[in-house]
Amino acid sequence: MMGMYFEFKDSLHNFLIYGWNTSTLSSFVGTIFIFFFAAMMLEGIMGMLASLRDRSKVLPASVKERLLEPISENSPLIGKSKSLTESGEKLIKQKKIKYHIGMSLLHVAKVVVAYVVMLAVMSYNAWVFVTVVIGSALGYLIFGAIQHKITTADTPDTHVINNQDDMLGTHSQTSYEPIG
Repeated sequence: MMGMYFEFKDSLHNFLIYGWNTSTLSSFVGTIFIFFFAAMMLEGIMGMLASLRDRSKVLPASVKERLLEPISENSPLIGKSKSLTESGEKLIKQKKIKYHIGMSLLHVAKVVVAYVVMLAVMSYNAWVFVTVVIGSALGYLIFGAIQHKITTADTPDTHVINNQDDMLGTHSQTSYEPIG
């Protein structure tokens, strides 16, 4: 039985799957690089997932005018109201379904990579642990900055879909609120 403590060893025996042995330094370094990039990839997947989640709630301003039609009622507090056209509702439903499928696929990829990285850390090899921590930190530094740039670049000319509707947008009217 293996010890339940971290060790700084440069060899791994039956690492994750039967037969994955690192008896030479080059095979050990190769294994370390695999998990360094896996940890970075995990952060990249989480950044893409957050970016998709943000984009799924945004309706470009160029599309907004096509989808909305004025309502005949005029409110003194709000002014002229607008509601969705039927084609607008259909377009928003299709958009939500596409984003939901994409987010589901990314979620599966995130879970698979996260469990493999977790199992690697549970080998109690300190070098693997340090590599995963550094890879995760560097991945968050790179992909977190990219995701922040993407989501803030879209803010000025977009409108957020009122998220009170369910995922398929089955309510008859959806309101739009300007950002900013």
